[in-house]
Order: sequence, then C-alpha cells, then structure tokens
Amino acid sequence: MQRLREDGLTSNEGSPKSPRNARAVLVVSFMLVLGFGLWGLIAPKMMIATSVGTVDFVLTSVGWLYLALCSGFLVLAGWLAFGRYGSVRLGPDDAQPEFSTVSWLAMLFAGGMGAGLVFWGVAEPISHFANPPGDVTKSTAESARLSMMLTNLHWGLHAWSIYAVCALVIAYFTFRRGESSMISTPIRALFRGRTGESVGKVADVLAVLSVVFGLAGSLAMGTLGVRSGSFYAFGTSQTVTASMVSLAILFVCYMLSATTGVDKGIKILSNLNMVIAVLIMLLVLFAGPTQYILEAFIDSIGAY
Repeated sequence: MQRLREDGLTSNEGSPKSPRNARAVLVVSFMLVLGFGLWGLIAPKMMIATSVGTVDFVLTSVGWLYLALCSGFLVLAGWLAFGRYGSVRLGPDDAQPEFSTVSWLAMLFAGGMGAGLVFWGVAEPISHFANPPGDVTKSTAESARLSMMLTNLHWGLHAWSIYAVCALVIAYFTFRRGESSMISTPIRALFRGRTGESVGKVADVLAVLSVVFGLAGSLAMGTLGVRSGSFYAFGTSQTVTASMVSLAILFVCYMLSATTGVDKGIKILSNLNMVIAVLIMLLVLFAGPTQYILEAFIDSIGAY
C-alpha cells in the first residue's frame, strides 16, 4: 500500500518485492564472467593489453566527461543532503537507525574502499610524487603538493558522491517504496513498458559485472598485499602457493563476515578496521614530522 507524505514523496508498506527477470540476469552475467575468466586463463597477456588499452582510451577520450559527471553528482548529493529532502527517512516514517553513526561510518569505509585504501592510500601519492603528470618536476615540493591534491580528488568528495547518489536511489526504492534492491528498479519506474524492461536488464547485468570485477580486483590486491607484507615481516616466499594461501585466508574471513550478517561479522570487522586505521594514522602523525603533515594536509585540501 502506498502512502503520500506531506513533502510529496511516497512510501510503500510491506517488505521489498522480489526482483523480476532475475534468472535471465543471472544467466547472462554468469556467462559473461565465465567468458572473461576463461579469456584470462587462456590468453592473459592479450586480456591485459586489451583491458589497459580500453581504459587508456576511455580516460584519454572522455576523461572530461567523468570529471563533469562526478562534479554533478557532488552538487546533487549536497542539494539532497541540505535541501528539503534531507530529512526524508530511507524507510517508514517511524523507522529508527539500526546502527550507531560510528559503526555506520566504519562499514561505509570498509565496504566502500576496503583493501584499495590500504594499498593506494600510500601508493598513489608516492606514485604521483615520483612520476607527476604534466611538466611538474618529480620528487619536489611541487610534485608532493600535486600528488596529495590528486589523491584527494580520487578518494575524496567526488568519489564518495558517486557512492552516495547511487546508494540513495537504491535505498529509497528499497526501504521507502518497498521495491526490489536492483539497479533496474528506478529505471523501470521511470521508463514503463518494454523499454524499461530492456534497459533494466542491461543495467542489472552491468551492475553484476561491476560488483564481480570490483570484488575480484579488491580481493586480488588484498592477496598481493598480504603476501608482500608477510614476506617483509616474516620472510615468507612470494610464490603462487603463498598467494593461494593468502587468498584462502581472505576468502574464509570474507565468507565468515558475510554469512554472519551485517549486524555481526561485517559490523565487527568494520569497527576493528577503523580502530586499526585510526591507530596507524595517529602513529604516523605523532611519530613523523607532525607539523609538516598537518600543513600538507590542510594545503592539499585547499588545492583540491
């Protein structure tokens, strides 16, 4: 049953509906993922060259479009947060938060960034510092400033605005209107009939591929990070066997957190991750050049 709020938004009573055409999306997504996996096993060099070439072409040709879209998402997210819709609950009118703000933020960072932040949080600014884009001289104060500015751009508000807008749309239709939590749900609500169904299926398949490849990349990066860290800390070998052992350990941890639910495993691991991250940050801040770190931090934010 649909209710109309005073602010003009509607809400449905009841649990979310089951997604339509889920089997077709599952089959097509599985076949595409299987095809990419076999391609990587049979001709890995060809797949790597094709992937790198495609990414370079997209970034070179439509990089401006990505930046424009991200800036638009940032403005939209700010308008939604501080405008008339900022007080709308993503659920029934009487719904209350299931988690504390601290745990919610911890799960956002753990789920949104994961192993990527652990690796690229250090590797990206160092990479830009050693090999800055444009005519900037490498390994100088100017390249250091530029490296932090670019890192803030890639990991700051622009990146989180993409998460925010996409998550808000899904959460609104799922928890507010009682629809299925599929990427295609808002598309079908906007485009009725066969057009919405067709475009929705394509969107769902793309969403599945994005999640699978994103998870694969994060898991692979985490595996290499654990293997390398074990080598430098304990002198273990950096072989395929070591990679498989690291992957198995990460997989077990992932499955344990996923099967125990958001309110247990994922929440506990996320809170633990945030505690460790804060401790490392404080260690670097006070054990290193504190004044320089604070100055660089403020300066890079201003430049961003």
